[in-house]
Amino acid sequence: TPRDWASNLAIAAGRTPEGRGAIALREYRMVRQQFPLYTAYGCGHSLGGAVVIQMAKRMEEQEGDPGFKRVDVFNVAISPLSSSVELQTTSLYIHRVNGDWASYGLQWMEVSDVEVHEHPVQPHVRERHSLQHFLPRKAADRQADRKQEPERPAEGA
Repeated sequence: TPRDWASNLAIAAGRTPEGRGAIALREYRMVRQQFPLYTAYGCGHSLGGAVVIQMAKRMEEQEGDPGFKRVDVFNVAISPLSSSVELQTTSLYIHRVNGDWASYGLQWMEVSDVEVHEHPVQPHVRERHSLQHFLPRKAADRQADRKQEPERPAEGA
């Protein structure tokens, strides 16, 4: 969508996706008010990963509330112009596939309190940015099989 492209351009310029993040943060705060005693975990892929990291930062800075105990992001959109992805109280785990274009910016970033996990390229997955690289082998096989199955005609056709 145009809003996604605007967010992606902001990330490429080293900024955060404010519009998406503000909406997600507002929704998340409402859920936290309803369930204040629950332990929250966040995750996201690509732009969703950038948004969840921004949410965690805002919760720590503005509210003094860690918001999330742990955040896992997969092939997260990070610019080489970004200064840091580190969080103060939230554990951050970054999962990426070597050669992924969105997480390319991590190569120039020093991360000390962040765990970066480099996952192997799965030979059955065409695109390096795909979330399928992180699925258990059985689930990824089922997904690949579904794509190869011929479409069945609708009943009564």
